[in-house]
Amino acid sequence: MLADEATVVPGQVLKVPPLAAPAAASPPERRGVIETDLENLARHLPTPGAETAARRIYVVRHGDCLAKIARKVFNDDSRAAIMKIFNANRDKLDSPDRLPVGVSLEIPS
Repeated sequence: MLADEATVVPGQVLKVPPLAAPAAASPPERRGVIETDLENLARHLPTPGAETAARRIYVVRHGDCLAKIARKVFNDDSRAAIMKIFNANRDKLDSPDRLPVGVSLEIPS
């Protein structure tokens, strides 16, 4: 989560949702990039205060395990806390015992 809109910290992972399909009046697509302006982009982003704005992301580092991450983010390394993180990231994780370095985990509230 950003402290404010003007501050991005090095190493911070930002999730940008995909834009809807371009309308007929949209600028032409070049090499897989759609040109747009901030006003158009803002229509596709969640509004501040929405549930999606409360999401937290944790990037797995060498030596991390779900218990260590749960202890860090929830101050709780119980099996329930570990499974809460695992279940929120089943699309990225095969097992709660194996964490690929560099993967971005969504931390549920």
